[in-house]
Amino acid sequence: MTEYITTTQMQSRLTPHGIVWVADHDASGTGVTPDEEEAYVVPAIQFAGAIVDAHIQGRVNTIEARAAQNQWLMDRCLDLAVCRALEIGGRNAPESIVRREEQTLDWLKEVQNGSMTIPGYTYPAAVGGSRDMRGPQAFNPRRPDR
Repeated sequence: MTEYITTTQMQSRLTPHGIVWVADHDASGTGVTPDEEEAYVVPAIQFAGAIVDAHIQGRVNTIEARAAQNQWLMDRCLDLAVCRALEIGGRNAPESIVRREEQTLDWLKEVQNGSMTIPGYTYPAAVGGSRDMRGPQAFNPRRPDR
């Protein structure tokens, strides 16, 4: 499944030093290996995507939302993923990161309950509804019996 964000976006948000602190658990000093990225960064991204989906699924199609690459949703996913990645292994995330995660969860709850729409997201037009598709009777007169 397509994720809202990539590992490259996580690295950009965390900075080179931050990504090493998050994922270089063997403290090799050579940086983050692909195995470490897979073990520590990717699960945080997947976790964050699931949280975002859980909050918006009643409002939009989550597959379409992921594919839309909406900046607001990507930023919310980054907020959650960064906090999760920092906490992997029992560490505490810095207070500024935790506050940002809490704000993100508050916004997502507002989207979930309908008091807020996703900024910049193009919602699909309503389809169906109660419209009578038979057409007006004035244009479909009955033929009198002969």
